[in-house]
Amino acid sequence: MLGVVDGPRVSADPAALAWLAYLGALTMALAYVLLYSGLRVVAPSTAVTASLVEPVAAAVVAALVLHEALGPVAVLGILLVLGAVLGLGRPSAAAGPVLPDPELTD
Repeated sequence: MLGVVDGPRVSADPAALAWLAYLGALTMALAYVLLYSGLRVVAPSTAVTASLVEPVAAAVVAALVLHEALGPVAVLGILLVLGAVLGLGRPSAAAGPVLPDPELTD
């Protein structure tokens, strides 16, 4: 809203512009190039897991490195995502019993 009322805020400070370039080029662009390059060469299940865990890792790193406060809803979301990811490796009871292969029992 401030940008609409008072106009855009632009800095001519070289240090601020250098930080903006660093944040835009390295932490965003390079990170996504590496993420999507890695997603091309892994199994689909691994890609889904990495995509689920990526926002959790970002929130935890922000809390640890930048001292960002994680509210109770964020902590609950992190726990739910981690619980879901941990549950991916467990066999489902709905899949039914594991039966022996008839060709191997002869």
